[in-house]
Amino acid sequence: MSKKYEKIIERDFKRAFSRKRFLLNILFMILIFIYHEFFCKLIFEYLTPKDLNNSLVSVLFILLLSIFLVGAGFKILKDKYSTSTNEINLLFLSLFLIYYFNYCCQESKWFLVEIKFLGLSFTYVSLLIFTLITILTFIFQRYLNGLGEIKKINSENNILLDDSPISKQDKDELDYEETVRKLSEILKKDNHKKSFTIGLVGPWGNGKSSVLKMVKKELSKTNKNTKSDIIIFDFLPYLNHKENDIINEFFTALSNELKPYNGKLSNLITEYSSKLTDLYENKNVLGFIENQVSHFDKSAASELYKLINEMLVDINKKIIVFVDDLDRLSKDEILQVLKLIRNTADFRNAFFVVAMDKEYVLKSLKKSKKIFHSSFIDKFFQLEIYLPEIQKSKLRLLFIDEILKSKLNDGSPLFEVLIKDAVNNHDNLFDDYIKNIRDIKRTVNQLIYDYPTTGGEVNLKDFMNFTYFKLKFPNFVKIITQGIGDFIEVNTDGLYKLTEADDKKNTDVDTTDRLFKYISKRQVFNPKKYKIYNEDLFENCLILDSSLDCENKFLLIKTLAYLFGNENKINDVNSIKYESNLNILLEQRVYKNRLLNIEFKELLKSNLDDIFKTVDFYYKENKLTQLMSRFEFFSASKDENEIKNAILTLVYILEKKFIFNINESTILNQIGIFANKFENPEISLKDWSLENIFKNKKFSIETRVNLASKLKNAGLGTNYDFNFWGYRDKKELNTLVLKLYDEYLKYKDNKLNDVNNYSFYHIYHEVKIENEKEIIKRFINFWRNNNLEMLCAQLTDMDTWSTLSFKISEIVIEIFGSREAYIEFVKNHKESDENAIKEFLKLYAFLAISNFKNNFMYTFEKSKLMKEKIEHRKKNGPKRDENENVIQIVLETNSKTFIDALNTSSIIINKYDLRIEKTQITNGELFYIFAYLKKSLGADPVLIYTQDLYQNIIPLLPDWEKGSFVANYIRSGLNLIPQQNNNNYIKVISKEPKDNNYNLDYEIY
Repeated sequence: MSKKYEKIIERDFKRAFSRKRFLLNILFMILIFIYHEFFCKLIFEYLTPKDLNNSLVSVLFILLLSIFLVGAGFKILKDKYSTSTNEINLLFLSLFLIYYFNYCCQESKWFLVEIKFLGLSFTYVSLLIFTLITILTFIFQRYLNGLGEIKKINSENNILLDDSPISKQDKDELDYEETVRKLSEILKKDNHKKSFTIGLVGPWGNGKSSVLKMVKKELSKTNKNTKSDIIIFDFLPYLNHKENDIINEFFTALSNELKPYNGKLSNLITEYSSKLTDLYENKNVLGFIENQVSHFDKSAASELYKLINEMLVDINKKIIVFVDDLDRLSKDEILQVLKLIRNTADFRNAFFVVAMDKEYVLKSLKKSKKIFHSSFIDKFFQLEIYLPEIQKSKLRLLFIDEILKSKLNDGSPLFEVLIKDAVNNHDNLFDDYIKNIRDIKRTVNQLIYDYPTTGGEVNLKDFMNFTYFKLKFPNFVKIITQGIGDFIEVNTDGLYKLTEADDKKNTDVDTTDRLFKYISKRQVFNPKKYKIYNEDLFENCLILDSSLDCENKFLLIKTLAYLFGNENKINDVNSIKYESNLNILLEQRVYKNRLLNIEFKELLKSNLDDIFKTVDFYYKENKLTQLMSRFEFFSASKDENEIKNAILTLVYILEKKFIFNINESTILNQIGIFANKFENPEISLKDWSLENIFKNKKFSIETRVNLASKLKNAGLGTNYDFNFWGYRDKKELNTLVLKLYDEYLKYKDNKLNDVNNYSFYHIYHEVKIENEKEIIKRFINFWRNNNLEMLCAQLTDMDTWSTLSFKISEIVIEIFGSREAYIEFVKNHKESDENAIKEFLKLYAFLAISNFKNNFMYTFEKSKLMKEKIEHRKKNGPKRDENENVIQIVLETNSKTFIDALNTSSIIINKYDLRIEKTQITNGELFYIFAYLKKSLGADPVLIYTQDLYQNIIPLLPDWEKGSFVANYIRSGLNLIPQQNNNNYIKVISKEPKDNNYNLDYEIY
């Protein structure tokens, strides 16, 4: 018989007709024969049909049998249904019973009942027997056609890599052949009076399971070829759910293996297991190991143990038990397995081969405080075979090979180059994360699954580093998603940056974590330079999450640094440091507003109108940041048309920089980079730029004059030099700038209507360089004929922290020569009689008192533009006004004795914030007392302040009459202490902020 059919019979028929099932069938048949009369009578009375000669019943019977037969045939032959052993038994027993009761129980007369159908005559029984035999034939036919053969899994078209251990040495990529040979030789030849334990030790994923599998295959060959008496079985303790299940499961498996050789021995082992469970159920596992003799020798289990060993001598079998994945167990389960190996299963000529990550096992036991010394575990193993860490160079080759063999490989010649460049990149954290074959397979599977969703839009090296990070620290991926801002900054360009630590904290003196210092030096990476190092999470190694030890914390910080820190240099637009790219990886999808490569290339082929529309569309779709990044890394060939379109696009972005919120210098620098790509700029770029940019009215005059000025000034370094544009010298450019500025002033004539738009002054500052006198002249002439209120409002500055305090802008000195000259320009302007202008002049007069050294609180009531400017500042400036609880009052006096007395009055000086200014007049001097009163002084701080002056200063003055203090004169600006015989006076000339109680209208200019 061929091996194929041997396998079929072994798998299906021997299983279907096992000894137990076979004996039950025979027993059932014997009962039928013994109680023959009883069963026959039962069938005759209750199961024999009395009258079936009915055509309708016959048709229904035949129809049901046909449906059953056709359905079973399709299921078995077409759908390749594999019948169970119970179904096969049922078919055979049904066939036996029908045949027996039809031909042995004559009283039933089943065979006499006939069916007449379409001229044919059948018995009901014959149809039933035919149906059953046909179904059984279908089942046998399926096996005979090979459909029941055990088929191998076809893994050729698999998308992902499985993590199954290898069994063939020709697939041994780690060269463990010698280890397999030596271990197999020991297990074949050695014999011992007691059990012998071998530890196969190596890091997680280093191929321990594969070595075990290859050893078992070698031993199986020996068993088959030499008829050697070796019993081999696997014990997988991690499949058990309770600690005691480990003991029960092991002895159950051992009992089953010994049953074919000695049934009594098998039963003894089962009984032994039960007694052990009772003995240890309430005992401490570690206590049992240390005091095994006192607990065990006095028990009934001890006698069973001796008897089992004696019977093992009789069967003369070597027992080899393979225990895999000890490092998958909990601390208590690990101790149970060790107890099993050392004590309860210490049988004659038994070998235990245990695969484990010894470092992990020791760490688990120490952490549980079950043991305190590393040598504890050594007493369990007579031999340890070490599988060393795999060389990184070999792992890299295997990693690259697996990717190239995967479904990610599109067959492109560039794919292999792309993969190798990414894996071999110095900043790829491969060496930190990939330790073994299992890591390779796990990571490659993740890449296979994740990479297609990114569409190749994320830098491959960054993509790999993020994949390592995601697999190792999944909880921290969530922290990044929710906690960006705590330790990762996002700048205006949408770039992530790992926040750096304060220099004062970044010193060795402040570092208490010596292990971190050691790892840092060993790894040539300093985690202390980042703020996250000093976060609570990293203060020491004893954190709540015990799975994150110091080395893993170091790796976590290093990974974040190589993703978002200075270690990750941005070399292309696909860097993970771009916000949009990180979001692709976090959400595993390419966003609809992602600027794709094809879109960028289409933009570079568009006409000017389409460029405008496309850029505006990109702004609405939030793609402009991506577009600027594309330009930053765009390396165009010598295709000047693409370069020109790139420049035009950037000029349009420059025009709308405030709307788009893009830094001007970034745009200009990029324009300069593209201009530098022209081979002959004097011929091509100069004429082209004049026609398409500087004279092209599709661009605003502000943009054109600004760009020409920047070009002339060459203020952005070598990337933006006028030489690149084909101009021979700055004079040529200067002529262009002046011409554009004249066009700009003409355009701006009567078009200045936004007081908060300072582009007019930005343009002035750009064009004035090397043309200052000429530009100032044009500037002043422009304002002689334009809205004077706009000029005053824009040249009147507010205090940094207050919208109640003002000064004249410093720029007036540059343009007009001095503030006094500026004020004269305002006074002499044709619009100087307007109420809004008078309001500015009054403010300027108060500022002039202190020679413009101090700001002055003031309330604008007439100037609509100034009120708009103030409201704009309130909305966009500081939330709190530092002068909101202050009243500014200005007193004027002609009395020097009053000022002298005030300067010497500690009561007044200590109580109030005062400033005294002096001005010369024709007849002498005038003095101004500026006081800043807190509103908390009382209901009327001004009254309190002036009364204090009257009570504390006037009595000290010999040249003043001791008249009455007239409070009402505070509000009218009259002398507060009327004099009859002299001209001394002191009066309020300003109170700010204004209110309805004060109607001062004092002019001091």
